[in-house]
Parts: sequence; C-alpha cells; structure tokens
Amino acid sequence: MNEETSRTNTLKRYVDAGVPFSKELFERGDTALAPVLCWEWLRYPSAKEARRQLDAAKKAGFGAVYILPMPRQFRPDTMVTELDGYLTKRFFAKVRSALAYADKIGLRLWLYDEGGWPSGSACGKVVKEMPDRTLMRLSLDENGEPVLVPRSGKPDIYDEDVARRFTRLTHRSYAEALGELGSRVEAMFTDEPAGSADAVSGRLLTEFRKKYGYDMEPYLSSLLSPDDSGEDGVSARRDRYALLCERFTNTLEIYRRADHENGWLSVGHLDRDHTADSCLSKGYGNTLRALKALDIPGVDAIGGQIHSQGNLLDGNAAAFYPRFASSAAVQNGTALALSESFAVYGNALSGDEMRYVVNYQLVRGINLFNFMTMPSTMADWYAFSERPYFHPDIPGFYALDSLCAEIERGCLFMATGLHAAETALWYPHGDIVSGGKQGEHAIKAFIAAGNALEAAGVDYDLIDDATVLESPVKNGLLHAGGAAYAEIVIPDGCTLPEAVREKIKALKGKARAFAACTEPSFIHRTNRDANGDLHVCVFNQSRETKTAKVRVDTDKPVYLCDPKTGAFYLFDNGGEITLACGQCALLLATDDRIDCASECRQAGEIVLRPVSANKTAEFRLSGKGAELAPVDGGLQFTTEKAAFPAGFCGEAAYVYSFFSEEPGDCILSVTSLEYFAEVFLNGERVGSVCTAPYSLKLDRRYINAGKNKLTIRIANLAAVAYARTDDYAFFEKKYVGPYHDTTLEFEREVSGGGFGGLRLERLR
Repeated sequence: MNEETSRTNTLKRYVDAGVPFSKELFERGDTALAPVLCWEWLRYPSAKEARRQLDAAKKAGFGAVYILPMPRQFRPDTMVTELDGYLTKRFFAKVRSALAYADKIGLRLWLYDEGGWPSGSACGKVVKEMPDRTLMRLSLDENGEPVLVPRSGKPDIYDEDVARRFTRLTHRSYAEALGELGSRVEAMFTDEPAGSADAVSGRLLTEFRKKYGYDMEPYLSSLLSPDDSGEDGVSARRDRYALLCERFTNTLEIYRRADHENGWLSVGHLDRDHTADSCLSKGYGNTLRALKALDIPGVDAIGGQIHSQGNLLDGNAAAFYPRFASSAAVQNGTALALSESFAVYGNALSGDEMRYVVNYQLVRGINLFNFMTMPSTMADWYAFSERPYFHPDIPGFYALDSLCAEIERGCLFMATGLHAAETALWYPHGDIVSGGKQGEHAIKAFIAAGNALEAAGVDYDLIDDATVLESPVKNGLLHAGGAAYAEIVIPDGCTLPEAVREKIKALKGKARAFAACTEPSFIHRTNRDANGDLHVCVFNQSRETKTAKVRVDTDKPVYLCDPKTGAFYLFDNGGEITLACGQCALLLATDDRIDCASECRQAGEIVLRPVSANKTAEFRLSGKGAELAPVDGGLQFTTEKAAFPAGFCGEAAYVYSFFSEEPGDCILSVTSLEYFAEVFLNGERVGSVCTAPYSLKLDRRYINAGKNKLTIRIANLAAVAYARTDDYAFFEKKYVGPYHDTTLEFEREVSGGGFGGLRLERLR
C-alpha cells in the first residue's frame, strides 16, 4: 500500500474489518489508530502558532487532528471565547490553511460538526433559519395540565428537515470550503446530539397517531407521572420512546449520508452514555439502536468517570458502559468503536493513569481514542479553561510519544478482527423507558447483571430486542452483524417480549469461553480475525501489580505481543503473566510462524556517574496566561532518588556519563517515575518513558566505544502549578469556565515529581 492510499482509505478499511494483522504491521504501528487530538479553537491561532502546535502534535505521537471551534456565541456567560465568525468565509479560510499544513506534515484530518456542543444547531444558525422548528418540551401549567413549551434556542433534533438544514450549514459548507483538501478528510465527529426526555411536538403527535393508530394526547400526563399512568399509559410511554428512537436515529442517519456524500466516515458519541438510562433521560429511546447509525459509534470518559483510584460514576451509571459502543459496532459488522477521553480530568494525568483509562475501555471493545484537548492558545484566561491540555507548553508533552505508540499498537491489535464473544446481555430499554418502579428495577437489574458477568470472567456484548428479532439463528448461534451468540442473559425480573423469548429458545445456551484468568481483577476480551486467529486482550483492573495464569482456548501457538516495544515472544499457554496497574497483555493465537524476540538477559550493570542536574523549564501561571519558560538552576543530584524542589513545576535535565568498552544494546530502567521522561544518548533523542515498567532499550547504534553521555529530561505535572495558583485573583468565574473547579479537585491531589532507582545494564 502506498503512502497516498494508506492516508486516505485506511480508517475505512479498519471499520470494514478489512485490515489483516501481521507482525510487521504491529511492529511499526499505524497512525490511523494512533490517538486523535481535539484542537480547540478559542481564538484564531496565527499561522506561525498553528504550525508550531501541529508540528508538536505530530512529534508527540498523535495520528490525526480535528478543529473544535468555540465561537463567542457558544456559551458567552460561562465559557467566554474570542472566536469570531463561525462558518464564515474567514473561518473556513483559517480552517483550510491549518488543515492543509496538518496534511502536509502527515497528520490525518478529521472534522467536527458544531460550534461547541451539542451537535445539531450550528451554534444557533438552524433555529435562526427555522424558528418554527424549535424543540418543544412537555410541562405542566398552573392548573397541573400538560402543555408544550419551547426550549429556547434548541432545534428539534427529531425533525428530519432540521437535520437536513444542519448538514447543509455544516457538512456541505465544509466540503465546499475545503475543496480538494476535503478528499483528505477521513471522518466527521458528532458530539452529544441533544435528545430530550420530555420532547413532544405537533408533528410528533401527528406521526404517533399515524404509526400506532391512537392519540398520544390523553396520555401526556402519564409521561410525567409514570407510576400513576396505568397499563395503557405505560404502553403509550413505550410507544412514544420507540417513536423518539426512530426519529433520533433517522437524524443520525441523515448526518451519516451527508458524510458519505463527501467520502467521510460518521464518528461520535451520545450524551450521558455512561448511564443505563440515557435511553430515557436523554430521549434516545434505545441507545444501542441510535449508536448503530454511526460508522464508528462511541462513548466518552469525562471528569474521572474511569479512574484507577475508583470510577467517578454518577446517576444510573454502568461501569461496563464502553460496551454500548463496541456492541453497536460488532452488530453492525464493523470493527471500530471510539472514546472521547480525558475531558475535565485536569492536568493531573500521568502516563500510567492515561493508560489505565484507555485500557479499561480497550478491553471492553473501544479501539480508537480521541484526546481532549489542545487549546489554540494558553494566553490570558484560556490557561484555566477545559483541562487537561495536551499542548507543547505543558511539561512533558513530548514524552507522550511512547504512550501514543503503546495505545496505537493496542488499538491495532484489537481492530484487526471482530469480537468473538458468544454471550450477550439483553438491554431492557423498553422497561427502562416505562419509567417508575418498573424502570428503576430494570436499571438496577441490568447493571447488576453486567457487573456479575464481568466478575465471573465472562466476555460479552449488549443486545437489544430489535437486533435479536432481525438476526438469523444458524446452528444454535444468533448471527448479528459480525457477532454470533450462543446465549443471551436476561436481567432478573425484566419484561421480555414473547417474540424475543421464542428466538432465544433456539440458541445453544452455552457459550464458549475463549480465555480464562486465575486473577479476578484481570478482565479479558477476545477478537477473531479473518484467518480464524484469536486476539486476546488481558487488562489488570486492580490498583496493584498482579500475577495470574492465563489460558487461551486454542491448540495454536500463542504469542505475547508487547504494545510498548512491538516485540513478539512465545507464550507458554496457561502460564503466568504479570501486569502493572492498568497494563494490558496482548496474546495472539495463530498457526503462522512468527520470529520472536528472545528474552533479553543482563550481562552486567554499567556504572553511571553523575555529571549535572539542572532545571531547564518552569511552567508558570499568571494573569497573562501560561508559559513554559526556560530556566537554569542547579538541583541536588543523587543516583538513588532525584526529586523536584517542593512547589516547582516544569522540566529538568539529569546528565550522566558512562564508559563502554564496545558498543552493545543496553536497557535503561527506573524503579519509580513521576511523571514523564525523555532520554537522550550522546545528543540523540532515543525515546521516552511514562508508563510502567519504566524501561527503555538503548540501541548500540547510539553508544560509543569509550565515554558516553546519558541525559534524562524529566517533567512533573502541570497540576502542581494549577493547585497553588489563585486563578480567581486574575479572572472572573465566567472567564475560567464551568469546569475549572472540578479539574482543580483532581489537580490538588498531585504533588512532587522525580525518579528513583536508575539502572543501566548491558544486554546479551
């Protein structure tokens, strides 16, 4: 495949499960599956600044970029920005110039379909052009009677004319403005299109009557008081949510058709997608069905929802929620599911924590990651906005290249094939939208059943009644897109439609377990590729390093594939695997002969002699914004423990000398690292380290016979500076934005920085 083809078609080939796995592909990686970077435009960057940031994103290992415009009119009172002229000629000229440069340096191109979020309004332009298509909601008047009132400024997301107007304003305008450059775009991102639990309109009432043969009006009060609605009222609620699902899904399909007209994939996620009841609370009707209207369905991980110290999940959250998107994908017969990760986590994310969040989702089927965000500027109040920031002025930014490479290989391994699980958990969306006690029971039962399956080491998807009914049964397996299920688990006490019950009776009822682990905190997932080879991901969900025996159900040779280095090792199937917190092991079962790396053995420690230790850059916050300023100041030096002074935030260089009689491969290892390190050997950058185990192989090509200089440039987290800065002394709350206080809570938990236990050993 030539470079031109690989950069324009590869993502779609992964979606279609059309990329064959190979040792060579895994070793080199594929930027199509490297993390995507959200470039948040708070004001227009100068051409020079745009090039600097894009060059930095490329150097830090990101594979693609998209611009998220934040116009003045998005949230003028709570997220004050200076971006003028959304969807104007000037706006498109700036976008075209920036994306042309991104394409020139080899970054893949995505687009974003809104000014801010949620998607669907074109930052108010849809309602301005269609004032009669405002989203209407059900409320009660002073007499307790149901009435319809407009939601100010929100278009009717369920109206297909509104959807078409939106795509004309956004999708078509982008295509016309980008011209030939538009053919380089791979995907359009749709962000949390806003459904509503209380949405009702005259058009919806008319369509309801045509579809179901009775009027909704007598049951409007039951929509607000489900426990007092009676059997007919509950039936009307379910019918209404089914209609909302149909209309909402139709809107997403209109978006997708507009994308396809331009050769783009539709990518995105829904709001409140971590909850079991978003089908009710956000008016989706059936979250799984809606997600299937996207080429690459997604979820998000925001505000600590996934965290190694304990998930911060609110409401009716399901800890297994990434399975919503991955199940929609495999039942579409497609291989990619996405996560928008890290928004509102604050600048408190170590490499280990980011890997934990990613791998938690990888083992549940997410294999494409969108990092939030790189701001177009960190001047003025923008330094305090929607953190974390992935930006070249944040300490340790360039050390992300090792993390990005590790994520890229993990995603590639789990995208070359389709999920092989033979178990599905039935999603009782009908009971949930019924509301009241029935809905509450269904939510709890669904979450409990999903948690129990994971605790029992069962690999599974989610499935809805429509998928069961439309999928054929062959040889005791329900074939749904790329999935084949032998058993469907029904949450306790949920109402199963009779047609679904009859379909399930035809299944084998006993699912194959493709992998097994002796450690309960090891979660696993198995994909099967076109050759019948098994791809097994094993994830350590605990907070501690754990060891377990792992067996793959296969007679084929099994190989351990290292996402950090790209190396392959022969695995003794059923043997032990040791994983750090948040680390995953990738096991490949194949009859293809693979040349493996041999386990490296130390041939003796090389003495490192301290030369110098100096601060090199300090991260500072002020009323002028943020800067990573060059500094020069000596630090206390020790080979056992190197630490930043209390309160210092930034980067430092530790320089060592060592003597080598002849060039040879070496391994540099660190017992503890806080938080990022880049390594230079005789003036050449040889790599970075930010995830455990903290080790890096040093190739003999960079080692001189005789004296050598080893430099470790370390960085701590920007959280150290944020936690000690009184931002409100500089700016009013409306300037620092609605997320600052939340992110500050994460950032206050961080301190220090440094490393310890440095060793350099020669390898045989």
